[in-house]
Amino acid sequence: MKLNYLIVTLLFTVQVIFLFSVVKDRAESPNDLSFMAGIVSWERFNRPNIDGTPQISTRDKAFYNGKFYSSKPQFLLFAMGKSINIVFNLVKRELLQNDIPVYETATYLTSTIPVILVCITIFILFNISYKLGIYKSLFLSLVFPTATLFLAYSQYLNTHTLTAFFTLLIFVLIVNPQPFQRRGPLLYSLLLGFLLSVLLVCEPSFFLLMCLSLIFPLYKLFRKSYRPYLYIFFGFIPLALLHFYFNYLSFGVLYPIQMNMARYFGYPGSHLYNITNPLDINVYRPHFIILLLNNLFGTHGIFLYMPVLLFFFLHKKKIDIGWTFTLSILIFSVIAYSVTSPNFGGWSYGNRRLIPLIPPLYYYAVLAFFETKSKLLKILFVALILVSIFFSYLGFRNTWFNKKVHINRDFSYFPLLYNLNKDYFKVFNYDH
Repeated sequence: MKLNYLIVTLLFTVQVIFLFSVVKDRAESPNDLSFMAGIVSWERFNRPNIDGTPQISTRDKAFYNGKFYSSKPQFLLFAMGKSINIVFNLVKRELLQNDIPVYETATYLTSTIPVILVCITIFILFNISYKLGIYKSLFLSLVFPTATLFLAYSQYLNTHTLTAFFTLLIFVLIVNPQPFQRRGPLLYSLLLGFLLSVLLVCEPSFFLLMCLSLIFPLYKLFRKSYRPYLYIFFGFIPLALLHFYFNYLSFGVLYPIQMNMARYFGYPGSHLYNITNPLDINVYRPHFIILLLNNLFGTHGIFLYMPVLLFFFLHKKKIDIGWTFTLSILIFSVIAYSVTSPNFGGWSYGNRRLIPLIPPLYYYAVLAFFETKSKLLKILFVALILVSIFFSYLGFRNTWFNKKVHINRDFSYFPLLYNLNKDYFKVFNYDH
C-alpha cells in the first residue's frame, strides 16, 4: 500500500513539474493581457484603472469616466494583485516591478494549481467514489489535461481554468453530498453558497448558468426544508458583496459591464467603435443554429476538439443527478454562448468559455467506458483519447491561433483546421 501511494505521489510530482514548466513568461493575447493589466495595476499602483500599466495596449479593455479598466472581474483582479504584492514584498521587493514573475505567479495561481487540483479531485472520484483502483484512477487523472483544452490554457493567465476547478467542487457536492451532510445541512449549504460566490468572482456569466443548472438538483436535495436555501445565501453573500462593491467602484454599476457594450467598450479607438464593416473585427453573427452546431461539433465544437467527451452520452444511469446536472450545464452554456458570444471566445483555440464543463463531462465519459461491455466501444474510446491528445497538442503549440488574419479568409476562423494547416498541411499562407 505504501508503494502504491509512493508511485502516485511520484507521478503527480512529475505532472506538477511539467505544468509549472510550460507556463509562458508574458501575455500573448488581448485576453490575458487585459487580465495582467488589472493585476499589475493593483499590485504596483494600488488602483483599479490600468492607466500607466505596460499592458494598457490591450484591445480587451473597458473605458469609464475618463479611465481605462481591465474587462475582467474587478474583485478577482484586486485579490490577485494584492496577494502577489504581499508575497513579493516578503520574498524580494524588486520582483514587484518585473512583469515576468508577476505574470508567471498569476498564471500559477489561476491556471497551473487549479489544473493540478482538478487532476487530484478526479483521481479521488475515480479511486474512492467509483472504486476503479489506484492505477487506473491515476492514469485517467494524469491523462486528463493532455486529452483536453486544459493543456493549451495551462500556459496562460485565464479565469476559465480556475472556474473549472470550483465547478468540479460544486459537482462533487451534488453527486456525493453524504460526507458533507453528516453534521446537518448547515455546513454543506454554507460551503455550496461560498463556492457559488467564488464562481461569481471568477466568471459572472458562468455563475448565472450554474444557478440555472442547480435548480433541479437543489430541489431534489432540499425539498423537505427551506432552511438550506437560507444557509446557501449566508455562505454566498460575503464574497458576493465584495464582488459587487469592486464592480461599482470601477464602473458605477453592479451588473457585468459586458451587458452594456456600447457604454463601456464603444470608446473612440476601440475595435468596437462605430463599426460599419464587420470584417474589421473577428466577430460575426451567423444563424443561431449554426452557432449552436459550431459550439458542439463545428468550428469551435467542444466534442470536436475533445472527441473523447462524446462518451458522456453513453453513460447508462441517465437519471443520475450528477449526469443530469452536467447535461443541464452543457445545454444552458451552449445555448447562452450561441446567443451572446458569436466570436466563440475571440482568438482562442476552441471555445475557451466551455472549459469549466470539461471535468464533469470527462468523468462520465470515463464511467461510460468502464460500463460498456462492447469491445468495439472500448477500442473507440482509446482511439478518441489518442485523437483528443493530438488535438490538445495542436492547441498547446498554438493556443491563440489567428493573430494575423480575419474571419473571411478561407478557414482562418476554424482554429483546428488553421493549426493543422499551419503545422502540417501548409496549403494556405496566412502570414499577410
